Amino acid sequence: MKIPKVKRPSEEVLTKVHSLKGKKGMLAMIEPETGEWFLGKTALEALKKAKKKYPDRVFYCVRIGSPYAHEHKVFFLCSFPNSEREEFVRIFKLSIFQ
Repeated sequence: MKIPKVKRPSEEVLTKVHSLKGKKGMLAMIEPETGEWFLGKTALEALKKAKKKYPDRVFYCVRIGSPYAHEHKVFFLCSFPNSEREEFVRIFKLSIFQ
């Protein structure tokens, strides 16, 4: 499985995202080159919005008001219900469940 490199957005963009009022706890998918972000209550919700506009891009994910998006990176995909996990993987075009 080939995992694409994810560029880190500028500190300015990260500061703006983390300072969004009333959005603490939401997830933001950030397109690093443009600095545009897409919010969702879940990673899947934010990713769907981001992929709608930029279908071939790789996004940087942050949880607003937190230093991390997900506490356990290995547990990340396993934490989704099967239906959401499959859709998340399909959107990222990974082949680990084929």
